[in-house]
Amino acid sequence: MGVARYPLPVVPSGRRLQVVRRLVAEATAADARRDGDWRESLLVRNAAMVTLAITTGARSGEVSAIDLADWRRRRCAVTLRREPAGRGPGFEEEQPLDGTTAALLRMWLPHRARVLATLDGGDVPALFVSLRPNSRAGVLWPAGMRLHRYGVRDAWRQTALRWHTDGEHWTWVPTRLEQLRRPEAG
Repeated sequence: MGVARYPLPVVPSGRRLQVVRRLVAEATAADARRDGDWRESLLVRNAAMVTLAITTGARSGEVSAIDLADWRRRRCAVTLRREPAGRGPGFEEEQPLDGTTAALLRMWLPHRARVLATLDGGDVPALFVSLRPNSRAGVLWPAGMRLHRYGVRDAWRQTALRWHTDGEHWTWVPTRLEQLRRPEAG
């Protein structure tokens, strides 16, 4: 009998706070440059997505399914569409956001608007959108389309791998968002 892959070890709350602080620092520095480069928008978007997942416990598919209308700015909350795998019907749930996550979401909005301004046609309701053209199933999609759940997952993995190689002793950071978003048992 093989060894179970799950549950993966979760990141303790103190370490999660270190991750959030670094994401905020990177996003703030990138936002301050304002060169209009997609790499700046990437840092801001990824920081907003990951802190939202950590704050709400949302899975990558739930993060990608969030529309701009689901963000309740005055109440500082977001509506998630939860679909527990094999555990009953899906449901909507409003989750409160902390000040850091709300600030990162506000920081992301001008970057999102800049990407969507390049599209011909209607507005995209998704809160998190792709920053560069990409292909799915052999079809080329322009920048500004809803980010797929695999895009959310891969965005975190690329961030973690970049941190692993930057020489600042961040090799403990997991490459799976699942390990960051799940709360500690207890």
